[in-house]
Amino acid sequence: MKLSREIIVNASADAVWKVLAHEFGSVGEWASGVAHSVANHALAIPEGATVGGRVCQVPGFGELNESFTAYDEQGKTYTFEAKGLPFIVRAAHNTWRVQPLGNDKCRVSFAAEMQLMPVVGLLAAVPMRVQLGTLLKNAVEELKYYVETGSIHPRKLQ
Repeated sequence: MKLSREIIVNASADAVWKVLAHEFGSVGEWASGVAHSVANHALAIPEGATVGGRVCQVPGFGELNESFTAYDEQGKTYTFEAKGLPFIVRAAHNTWRVQPLGNDKCRVSFAAEMQLMPVVGLLAAVPMRVQLGTLLKNAVEELKYYVETGSIHPRKLQ
């Protein structure tokens, strides 16, 4: 199962990268789909990164352990693997990229991929796609709001 989204953010690529990459462990502060998050300092830290991963409490999924599998500070892109998802998910990876479009504008994109167990995974694919799609759509909107305004999106404050 694959999902992708992109959004234009009216802020510099450096400002967005700071939130997405350098504050990777703090996603729970601004993303409504994450109840709480903490940096995982026990993992190997890729060159240029501040942490090796994070632990997130995600309603509907529980505790997820996310660790970098690729990290490019100069290219402003990273991929992380998520573990702790329901048993029907064999593997899950998410790649984020920030592309500058000028001084105060950039494109943020992600591509998520989940490998599901045959049969059982196929039965759960549609509801999982809807839930995950909403979670990720909200995340890019909330990132945009957070970086552009310096405030947490109202959805997170509810």
